[in-house]
Amino acid sequence: MCSDQSSIQQRMNIDYNQAFIAAFQKKINILIIDDDPQIGEMLVNDMFLSPLLNLEYVDTFKAATEQISERKKKWHCWIIDINLKEQQDGSNLLDRYPDFDYAVIFSGASTLETASNALKKGAISAFSKDPAFLYSSDAFYNEVCKISALSFVLRGAHNEHKNIFEPLLSNSIRSVEVWAREVNVSQRQLQRICELYVPFAPRMLLPLYHSLYYMIRKPSITEGFDSPTAEDICIRNSNDFYLDCLESVVKKIDTVYKDLNI
Repeated sequence: MCSDQSSIQQRMNIDYNQAFIAAFQKKINILIIDDDPQIGEMLVNDMFLSPLLNLEYVDTFKAATEQISERKKKWHCWIIDINLKEQQDGSNLLDRYPDFDYAVIFSGASTLETASNALKKGAISAFSKDPAFLYSSDAFYNEVCKISALSFVLRGAHNEHKNIFEPLLSNSIRSVEVWAREVNVSQRQLQRICELYVPFAPRMLLPLYHSLYYMIRKPSITEGFDSPTAEDICIRNSNDFYLDCLESVVKKIDTVYKDLNI
């Protein structure tokens, strides 16, 4: 490990890192709906390893509706396979629960048109599930991390202002000024929109989103690999930015989450 990475690791090990994780005992909840138990096991046990995440797996449409309707927890992201057992179309969950805005769709090569239809129904992303897909690309993994972080910040709530918040998923917006300019609203308008969904202003929402994403993505998992992913490289090049976001959130974590019921 190079000296720069050692310095990064030292910063990651200081107290506010642990304080941040401890503040999220309620977890970011992800529901995986896929009739292939091997894929379900791989996603739950091997791919998403952050301690901030709670992943639950079901293999039928009926079991998914039971988990969703039970409402004992707030779901922040659904990962939905289109072709389920008993010829069920997983994207029909989007028809049944039209107010959920944070679904990621799997599609086999023969059902890409169906995946396109799922996007029209309200899914936020769709991916082709070819045999090598989950093992060869970090695009899916990274997308779920970003969506889960944004959904948590927005309390998993139905959002009439997707055009305002979804640009954050690019991870290129680093200030409120840039954010307001990107979505073509004034900073005062941006603050009013944020207040519809969360109890804090854009200047707090932005570092909170980036902090959550950074912690969920866990670049340290692959930092020793000979061939880091593109997203790992991007994170390493921006480590100071992410760690500054994390520090600013932890300093205010008690007041930010005191009355946040999620």
